[in-house]
Amino acid sequence: MSLSTDGLQVISAGDIAIRADAEGDGRTISGYAYRWGDRTDVGGTREAPDMSEGFDRGAFLPAIAARGDRPWPMFDAHGGSIVAGVKFSEDDIGLRYEGRLLDTPAAREYAATIPAGNDAVSLEFLYRNTKPRRDGRALIHTAVQRIAALAGAHMPAFQGATLALREDGGNMEPEVIAEPIAPAVAPLTREQIGALATDAATEVMRQYAERGALMTTSTDPLAGYTSLGEMVHAAARSGTSTPELRAHVARAIARRALDDTTFNSGANAALANGNLVTSDLKRLVNAGRPAITAFGGPRPLGDIAGLTLNWPYFDGTLSDFVAAQSAEKAAIISASVDIKLATEALLTYAGGSDISFQVIRRGSPSILDMYARIWLAAWSAVTDAAFVTELETGSVTVDTGAIGSLTITTATAHLITASLAVQAATGSPAEFVLASTTMFSALANLIVPSSTAIAGASEADIRGLRFALGNVPVIHVAGVTAGKGIVSNSSAAAWFEDGPFLASDDDVEKLGRNVAYWSLGAGARFVPAGIVEIYDVP
Repeated sequence: MSLSTDGLQVISAGDIAIRADAEGDGRTISGYAYRWGDRTDVGGTREAPDMSEGFDRGAFLPAIAARGDRPWPMFDAHGGSIVAGVKFSEDDIGLRYEGRLLDTPAAREYAATIPAGNDAVSLEFLYRNTKPRRDGRALIHTAVQRIAALAGAHMPAFQGATLALREDGGNMEPEVIAEPIAPAVAPLTREQIGALATDAATEVMRQYAERGALMTTSTDPLAGYTSLGEMVHAAARSGTSTPELRAHVARAIARRALDDTTFNSGANAALANGNLVTSDLKRLVNAGRPAITAFGGPRPLGDIAGLTLNWPYFDGTLSDFVAAQSAEKAAIISASVDIKLATEALLTYAGGSDISFQVIRRGSPSILDMYARIWLAAWSAVTDAAFVTELETGSVTVDTGAIGSLTITTATAHLITASLAVQAATGSPAEFVLASTTMFSALANLIVPSSTAIAGASEADIRGLRFALGNVPVIHVAGVTAGKGIVSNSSAAAWFEDGPFLASDDDVEKLGRNVAYWSLGAGARFVPAGIVEIYDVP
């Protein structure tokens, strides 16, 4: 269900679950207010009566960042009583919330109605400045500036938004997930704290000497610890017997020294002006992630644990496994099977800033919104470039000769050669060419004058910079090495990731807020021979 009154938009799209907290009082609630990809029915909003609605991943990050650590109210119904306080976060599934029911009669009455089918939620948000985009007959919001509240509902707008219940002696009750009680932690001594501070300072100086490169370790020292604080205590008490753990803690402390974002020395003058003709941040270009998109877009990590991608592969010879029988009752061919394991390390992509309360409070437009836009643009560029670097580590090439000597005939011949190699390795021909700026320009200039005369040059759209050679799209990817093109299909490789996520923490001593975004990601070259580089091979 979706409705709109006085700029307040309501989307019924979520579910709710109740579980026991550490005291076992059953007042902890959690669920999803919205799941990525869900859309309302057509005609659900006054602003777009002939369209459905949905949200892009990342759309709620500005509102979450602006709220900080303050919870949102949850009502038992729209316009009803407040029954809980909740906090929102984005994950792979959607907009997740978690909170605590109040110890009030209204909250207890609301909890009692959940087993009867009142097991969905509605999200209330301000419709203004959500920066929607059209996707067919759908209106997709890309940036929600403010979430108003969460409210209970009995009829969600999307499939699957219900509460899982169990039966016990004929009585229906919410499924309870017990949360373990954390053991008390003994305080650290002055000497232990001093030793960790020395390690952190040493780590900062070492990384400055190496231009700030954050080093990684071969294993994940954080495994087995539920928080940074728990890991810090373990490192301090272990002394020098666990050097890898102590190094990891030192790096974690060093990373907390974020650069400041303030009004000092004329910085952020636009946010203090108060007389802007537009709130759009000019000169910020988010080119998306064309290489990752070409290979089918980012893929979720799923339920795997650890910081390594693993997948099986076979590199044997097929003719070793089947042959004609020489005669009746003669021995048939026999071969052993070896399914091998490929791995790729997951890397963390992150960035943060220590933003003063003055800029957060008095800056307009919102610095948190501006920073989120800048970070997402940077994250898109960096992760796409990382994937391209992974793609370019292969050894299958086609020599094009000097780019300036290419003709439409030779370019087509090189593409056919590369596509045949892709088909031999993956079972399917090439689906696209990822072209550097120089390669893209060279191919486009060949395709345009030939598009009406030669069947091989099948598409030329200069306005949209969309070109195809023999119906194979040529995609401009700025991260590809100059003079190169990468010919492949979506089964040869993929980019896996988890995130991005928002982390924030108030720095009360300095009146600021540490804001950081981070994600995990890695490129997997499933079939290296199906990734063919075309360029002037020396």
